[in-house]
Amino acid sequence: MLKGFQWFRFTFREKAPRLVYFVLNVTDRDVPLDVDIFQKGKDASGQPDMVPFTNGEFVYQVEATQNYPGLYKFRTRILQPGQEYYVRVAANHPAYQLHTYQYPVPPHTDPHLAVRAGMDFLINMGDSWLSNTPRRGAVALRTVMQHSETQLCIACHPSQFSTRGYLRAVQNGYAPTQRAGLEFLTDRIYNNARPLYGEPDTNWVRVIYSARTVASRLP
Repeated sequence: MLKGFQWFRFTFREKAPRLVYFVLNVTDRDVPLDVDIFQKGKDASGQPDMVPFTNGEFVYQVEATQNYPGLYKFRTRILQPGQEYYVRVAANHPAYQLHTYQYPVPPHTDPHLAVRAGMDFLINMGDSWLSNTPRRGAVALRTVMQHSETQLCIACHPSQFSTRGYLRAVQNGYAPTQRAGLEFLTDRIYNNARPLYGEPDTNWVRVIYSARTVASRLP
């Protein structure tokens, strides 16, 4: 599976530090994706090596029920002018797309810039969380059948909250630049409801079990 890794090197040419989003997308998400950023450094024994570059990364507690915790199709970093970076892409797909978006480094004095950076972060974070299917739903190979029950499971925080927040910003005039993430989440919500046979005009939905959220607004 490591043969699918690809590396890219670039030098950041902006005049000031910038917050950059790295967003990896493929058409069909049969297996989890991952993108990460590195710089040249030294390993524990002092030998030259690639080391993770973590300045500006989001702090996220790994979901305890993912088969492959730590894989993210979305990363945030604060890049410095003139510095050289390496991007490692693990898409395992012949037609993946890697997009980058840059923003001023927070905190923002202009609230419009804060909304733009926040809405894009929100939708990509929810998208990334669900692309590495929780509830032990992710598979490592495309030849392995995925279980429908976990593929259709959605959760309040990464799905409806991020979608509602993003669409509220769009409703107020902000352009929907993160269309792939938005489409993935809305499709997941749309496909979640299924008929409750024997009960006319009644559907049932699969959500995370929690005594606090089963009666939420999501159903």
